[in-house]
Amino acid sequence: MRGARRVLRRHSLRLWSLLIAFVLWFQVHGSGVGSLGIDAPLQVRGLHNQLMIVNDLPETVRVTVTGLQARINHLSRDDVRITIDASDINKPGVMERAISIQDVHLPAGMNIEKIQPDRLQLQVDRIVSRLLPVEAVIDLPEQWKVTGLKIDPPQVKVTGPEVWVDAISSLKSEGLRPPLKSGPFALKARVVSPTGKAIRMVNDGQRVTVTGVLVRAEPRPGEAP
Repeated sequence: MRGARRVLRRHSLRLWSLLIAFVLWFQVHGSGVGSLGIDAPLQVRGLHNQLMIVNDLPETVRVTVTGLQARINHLSRDDVRITIDASDINKPGVMERAISIQDVHLPAGMNIEKIQPDRLQLQVDRIVSRLLPVEAVIDLPEQWKVTGLKIDPPQVKVTGPEVWVDAISSLKSEGLRPPLKSGPFALKARVVSPTGKAIRMVNDGQRVTVTGVLVRAEPRPGEAP
């Protein structure tokens, strides 16, 4: 009787061991393996602060991820990101940069099947500062004109990628309309900042003083004064 109990206990332990092994196997493999294509946000970090990328990079890169279907079902865009290290770039130029598996940040237990595109082109330019002349924009009727026009300061400093800064010849003031009265005038005007292209004025909100003499032109024959 005692021997039968031992045999039964031994078989029971084996059955429990098999059952536990089966449960663990099912948790790992039973739900199956799936894949998912996800648009992962792309970031470029580590670029020297005197350099800038001037070409348009994709905001996201398509990554095909594989793993247990149960985990794939709960995977979101916020769980995957791509970070390109540009700390080794120290001069302007055009660089090809491969996106490696190490650049993709994934939750544990996930694998990468495909990255598209898997290469990027980085066009890098240096950041420069330039003094640009300011042009006054004055709105006047035809019979009025300005003489002795002066702008103080006559130039303002801007900063941005060299290729874009060198393409700008001047900046303009906001539109001005002095009182229609013959004689000298002095007006404060805000300088209009360049739009887009990451160019900005060093002194944000820069203002200039525009002075001159307002003159009414003599009417031509047959015109009312």
